[in-house]
Amino acid sequence: MTFINTHGLSFLGPGSEWFWTALSGIVLAATFLAIYRQLRLQGSAAAREQLNEISQEWDSERMLRMRLGACQSLLDGTLDDTSVTWDTCNFWESVGTLAREGHLNMHVMKTLLGANVTWWWTLMGPECARVRDENAAPELWEDFEWLASQMFRLETGTVAVSARPVTAEVLRARIARLQQRVALEESLRSVAPSRSEA
Repeated sequence: MTFINTHGLSFLGPGSEWFWTALSGIVLAATFLAIYRQLRLQGSAAAREQLNEISQEWDSERMLRMRLGACQSLLDGTLDDTSVTWDTCNFWESVGTLAREGHLNMHVMKTLLGANVTWWWTLMGPECARVRDENAAPELWEDFEWLASQMFRLETGTVAVSARPVTAEVLRARIARLQQRVALEESLRSVAPSRSEA
């Protein structure tokens, strides 16, 4: 039984149109595949760059001070609705909005910042709920809450650990670490430039 009849097939000249059509189809498919792969690589690189920028902002001296203030206020019981420490929640609300709109890769997000998101939601979530109830504003920090729920859903060991209850002892330890980091930023700022830089 003959499955393919090669009698009369030609690759050059009259009757070879089938071959060149098939060859051009293969070339087009390979080209589209290469373009698709390049676009995916560019998208992945852009997502990592964007998340690196978010990570750098989170670790900036300004945000370190905000985080320190939030932890200290919660430890002292002095956090109120007008406190500047709510900027930590507002920061994650912005990131959550970007992620919810599909502008951030959630798996890269989980790897770079997942534990931070869940820890801060564990810390601030009850306060967010209190402010929502008192102001009848259920939309407050809803993207922050959504982002934390996604990180919990994609949880890794570090994310799971970060979701443990936040005790006074945990807060004191976090405050000490943040104070060290703020002091380091201050010392780096105060270092005099060398003669070659002047």
